[in-house]
Amino acid sequence: MTRRVIVVGGGAIGLTSSTLLARSGYRVVLLEEKKIFSGASGVNLGILSLPLGVLDGFSIDYVEKALSLHNSFSREYGYSLLPSSIVVPLRYLRTILGEVLRAISSIHRLGVRFRRIENLGLSLVASSTFLIDPGEYRDTLRRRLDEAGVEVLEGVAAEEIRVEEKRVTSIETSSGEELEADIVVVAAGPWTPKLLESIDVKLDLEPIKGYTIVASTSTPIDYVIGVDPIFIRPHQHRRDIILIGGYKIKSKLDTSIVEEHIEEMLSRAEKIGIVVDKVLEVKVGLRPCLDKPITTILGAKNLVVSTGHCRHGMMLAPLAAVEVVELVKKITKSL
Repeated sequence: MTRRVIVVGGGAIGLTSSTLLARSGYRVVLLEEKKIFSGASGVNLGILSLPLGVLDGFSIDYVEKALSLHNSFSREYGYSLLPSSIVVPLRYLRTILGEVLRAISSIHRLGVRFRRIENLGLSLVASSTFLIDPGEYRDTLRRRLDEAGVEVLEGVAAEEIRVEEKRVTSIETSSGEELEADIVVVAAGPWTPKLLESIDVKLDLEPIKGYTIVASTSTPIDYVIGVDPIFIRPHQHRRDIILIGGYKIKSKLDTSIVEEHIEEMLSRAEKIGIVVDKVLEVKVGLRPCLDKPITTILGAKNLVVSTGHCRHGMMLAPLAAVEVVELVKKITKSL
């Protein structure tokens, strides 16, 4: 018997989980309130970095596993991984000094060295970093979903989870439909707690507002500059374009663009030595404010929740999706 899995959320985890579940023989329906990758996944800078992951408290083995999965997925599904480096000007190193000291035992595995970089001066440079284009990742996996026959419902929100005898029976949608399900996966980022309220489950998760500024520049770069709370990366295909990413905490479920935030990010980039000629686009999305991502069975025997992460959601998405599939298979055995 083919089991029907409803996946709520069309971000990196939802899209990747749906792809793997379909390949594992499940009948998958993917619900996305707006458009696929319209939230934080589409705003993500696409930085996959071993040193940044370790500095943020993940074990080096955990991050290496995530990067290994991306390497395998990129070859199998056909999206690009661009090798790069993280550069932190020495004058800004104090902003991450605590994280560096905590990671000192792994420093020899992170490819860290010091170099003098034009316009930045003496800098800490760390390799084991890759760049992806979130749009390419989205389009590549979307084609795989279509090939696998996954039903993708864009513009359809999950309004309520229906539970009987500690098992999810269906999802009530914004279109008025009630979709029956054998198993449900919720990967709705910061909107997850609101949906779980319908079954009286509390998940302590606050949203972070994340921005990406796409801008033309006369100071092109070939690496990622990290000066918390912003990161600057080169465009995947054009040297005259840069992407500046940053975030502000506790935004509630508000996706409006605050001009003051954008001005702060541009000012920060200018102080580093980056010349922004023209702002071409500003994108905003909400990220889950969690130190560590959660993927678990929660609230019902056949309900899987996968939260994502505030800074490394794209890097950890394949790993979270693998964990989702493992839990779905575990639940299937009990049905």
